[in-house]
Order: sequence, then C-alpha cells, then structure tokens
Amino acid sequence: MDDISELKGEKICREILERGLELKGIDEIEVFFQSNKTNEIKIEQNDIGVPKTNYYRGVGIRVFQNGGQGFSSTNVMGEEEIEKALKNAASIAKKSPADPDNKLPEPGKIAGVEDIYDETIEDIKLENLIENASDFKNEFLMDSRGIIDSASFKSSRSVRAIANSRGISAEEKSTHFQSSAIGFAREDDDISSFDIETQAACQYKDFKPVVSAENLREKVISSLGARKIEGFTGKILLAPEAAAKLIVNPIISAINAKNVADGLSPWKNKLNEKVTSEKITLSDRSSLPGGVGSKSFDREGVPPVDMEIIENGVLKNLLHNSYSASYFDTKSNGHARGGAQSTPGVGTTNVLLRKGDLPVSEICRSIKKGLLVNRYSGSADHLSGSFSGAVKGGYLISSGDKKPVREAMISGNIYELLNKVEAVSRDTSQVGSFRLPYLLFKNVDITG
Repeated sequence: MDDISELKGEKICREILERGLELKGIDEIEVFFQSNKTNEIKIEQNDIGVPKTNYYRGVGIRVFQNGGQGFSSTNVMGEEEIEKALKNAASIAKKSPADPDNKLPEPGKIAGVEDIYDETIEDIKLENLIENASDFKNEFLMDSRGIIDSASFKSSRSVRAIANSRGISAEEKSTHFQSSAIGFAREDDDISSFDIETQAACQYKDFKPVVSAENLREKVISSLGARKIEGFTGKILLAPEAAAKLIVNPIISAINAKNVADGLSPWKNKLNEKVTSEKITLSDRSSLPGGVGSKSFDREGVPPVDMEIIENGVLKNLLHNSYSASYFDTKSNGHARGGAQSTPGVGTTNVLLRKGDLPVSEICRSIKKGLLVNRYSGSADHLSGSFSGAVKGGYLISSGDKKPVREAMISGNIYELLNKVEAVSRDTSQVGSFRLPYLLFKNVDITG
C-alpha cells in the first residue's frame, strides 16, 4: 500500500476507505480530509507584531455498524495513527445505539465553483501581509485621534476532500484573505466606543485593507462626543453588522432542520407559512462565484442546493444534512457543515438578504426619532427570541440628523421584530459570508 503521509487529499481518503472496509463488521465508512496553511500578522495598540504561519492537516473518519455511528480523527498522518483512528471509530460504532437515520449520502453531480481559488496564492508571502498591515495602519492613523486596539490580517490556502463507501469521491481547494480590526478614538478626555471592521475575499485583488481602515476610522471618529439619551419606544435601524448577530444568526438556527427535529426551533411545522414580514427574502447561494462561503460539496460530499430560505416572509426551506434529511424523509440539500475534527453539523454557505429600493440616507431622513445600531452586544435567545443588550456605535436619528449616543440598550423579541420591518435598504455590506442591507424596525424598546 502507498505511504499515506505522501499522498494528497482525495487519494488519502480513498486509501483509508479501502483499509477501513477490510475491518470486520463495518457497514459504511466516510473519510474527510482537510488541510490549511494560514499566514497571519497582527497589530496591537498601533504596533505591528511578528508574522506567523500555522499548518493543519488531518482526517476525520466516520464508521457505521448496525445503525451505530463512530467517529475518530487525527492530525498525525502516519500509518499507525491512521490505523488507530480507524479502529477507534469502529469500536465506538459497535458500542453506539442504533439510529435509523445514521446514513451516508449517495453520489451526486458535483460542479466546481468559479473564483474561490486564487492561483497567485503561492506568490503571496508574509511580506505581503506585513505590507497590508502597514497600509491599514497608515491609513487609519491619518487622523491622530484614532487608535488601533487590535487587528489581524490573514491569508489561507485550504484543501477539502472526501470519500465514502457509497461512491462519493471529491476534492476542492480554496483561498481566503481576511482582516478584522477593532479601534477607537480619543480626543482629550473624550473616548469613543470601540468599533469593528471586517473583510473577507477569495481573491487577493479583492482584498482592500485600506478601504477597511477608512471605514473604521470614520466610524470611531464620528462617534466622539457621544451623549446619553432618555429611553423611548421607537424605530431602530440595524446596520449589517448588527443585523447579522441579532437577526440572521437566530434565523439560521431556526431553519437548521436538526434543531427543528430536536424541538430547538420556534419554526417547527412552519414550512410554507408566514414567519416574517413580507419585506424579508433570505437565500443561500453555494455557487456564488468568489463567495467566501461557496463550495461545490458539503461536509458529506453532497452538492449544495441554491435556494430561497424565506421568500416574501414565507418559510420555504430548511437546511439539511443527511441525518436530518432521513429524519424528515427527504433528501439532503447539501448543508452539512464542519471539518475533519468533528461529525457533520448543519449550516449555510453564502447568505443573501434581498436588498430594498431606498438608499440608507433616505431611510434615515424618514425617521423622525429613532436609533441607528451599528453593533449589538448582548444576549439573544435563538429559541424564545428574547434579546437584551447594549448598542455599540449608536446614533440618535432625527429626520436624517445623526448624533452619537452612549450607554443605550435595546430589548424585545427577535421573532416579533421580524414582523415589524418597515424598510430594507438598497445599500448592502459583506459580513463574513453574509451579504446584508440595513433593516428598519418599528416599536422597539430603547433604554437610555
């Protein structure tokens, strides 16, 4: 047999698969391979740190025996370690209770996704990230009142591969360029709230640290002079960053079919029923060219289905992996998520919330009294919908005029809020693998 440590992705999976099938009593087996090389440099308190490189290479092995599932993983790719992982997974499967929904998927047609791998990655060195960090720092500090609390700049090259005993065999490589920065401003004794700016791209040419620096600088400088406000019940305008945490993440939890099956979703038995305002249309697009969440197959080797999740307020689809699909007597729509260190979960690829017709500036002018929420920091119960937390980077809006505020809080219920949408902006921003507009809600409790 070939030396596994010398093989690449898909061949490693096939080799381990063949060895596993030689073990007695195994009904089915899946091998998932993952490798990552990540370069990173950080800025702390305006100082650029020492760059570093991290490597990961490992496999996760799932074994099924008489309806029981066993899993084991290893990041040591030697012969003995692989053999040990195989036997561990088989032993766990033998001792696990039978579950009729423990199944592997059948092969499907896998089509590649454009622009998720940058061929120039081999030419991008740590020196390039140092230059990115330096450009970011220089741009941000164009205003001396700005302070970079921390910032990180990363480039990564990833390979995923899978093979299972039902005939699935696939491999895909991707690249990602990411930055995340937290900053604030100080003018004499006046200190602004902290704010954050993130960026992610699959192509290096689309990675724009200077633009991020400009955006962050503008946020923190404009929040100087913040004042307390009296509490009131009124409108809030959620910026994309706040909408991701307070609105989209709870929705993703609610449409996770495994959560629905386990009674952990408020939208159980709600398919094809109205669950939000008709102004909400949310989709998942795995085939989006250059999308940071794009992929041609999921954690189980199933091609993801591009679909509407919520269409004009009506719940149209749930997210399934093979287990939840079997439970609901349907087919997986390719939304198994995870890596080589865990069994498959359920998740999204690229989430798009349909934009509206009005620019955010016009929406602001329509608000007689309300609050712009750039970031939200607090609790949000995905099952009950209850939320309560602090507004970060907030602005009191009066007919388009904006004044920074501090120590404001908002509270309410997420799922009630989703039926109080007054407007959706034409402007959108990328937040991780989400593309989101601004969302205007009415009748929200605001505490000063």
